[in-house]
Amino acid sequence: MRSDVWFGSRFGSSSELYKPVTPNSRFFFAPRVYVDSNPFDLYLLGAPISSYRLRQQGAAMDTGIAINRFSEIRLGYQFNWYKANQRIGLPIPELSTIGFRRDALAMRYSYEGQDDAIVARRGVRLRARAEYYPAFGYSLSELNTSFALPISKQNSLITGFSGGSIFGPLSSSLLTFTLGGPQRLGAYGINAILARNYAIGTVGILHEIKSQPSLFGSKVFVAGFVQGARTYDLFRDLRYPVNATGAVVLRTLVGPIFLGGSLGDRGNRKWFFGVGRLF
Repeated sequence: MRSDVWFGSRFGSSSELYKPVTPNSRFFFAPRVYVDSNPFDLYLLGAPISSYRLRQQGAAMDTGIAINRFSEIRLGYQFNWYKANQRIGLPIPELSTIGFRRDALAMRYSYEGQDDAIVARRGVRLRARAEYYPAFGYSLSELNTSFALPISKQNSLITGFSGGSIFGPLSSSLLTFTLGGPQRLGAYGINAILARNYAIGTVGILHEIKSQPSLFGSKVFVAGFVQGARTYDLFRDLRYPVNATGAVVLRTLVGPIFLGGSLGDRGNRKWFFGVGRLF
């Protein structure tokens, strides 16, 4: 049994029971339940015009196979309920009283080959998913990868690729991929780009500047990376946003703390801080 709780601008919780079919079997089933609440801002020409709170709750049943200790494949069905409540800004008729159910048949593949779950110095991480939403008649696929390669005692080369595409009609902006934030074009606000399909490439350097144990953390890192993307958004606008980000990451007893800033095209810029995984 694994349970997670997160809080901040986004808050929620989830619990999953991972149960092998037999004690030594690689086949398993994994029921889970979750609730989640996060901000959903809408933008016009790069400027925020409305702020909503998007609430999700649901349950799922997965079955799959643990290929080895590093990777697994899952197939499952998800029951999802969504509700959006406006907080400030101009009312958007599409979202004014929105509440709907979005069930999905989902297949996922995960590979965890990095040497650290928080700030990796070497290895490969891969996540892939394909989902079909029968009530809406559309499907999507998405791939996320990250690579870390040591190039000296204190430095690692960081690269990554993310991409996704939606197939079929879209009836709501809530059904798109959302870009913006520290990991996905940090110079843009969260959800600033609503994309039908997208591709993001990342390359940068991770430098370890401290290794001695201390009261606040055992390691301190400085990261710098650039991102280039191609997005085809909800309004059928083809864009090529770019972004440069610098951040300081401190590993502590309560998790990684990071502080940084990003500069992008069209005058976009943001600074950010948080607790959790940066990459």
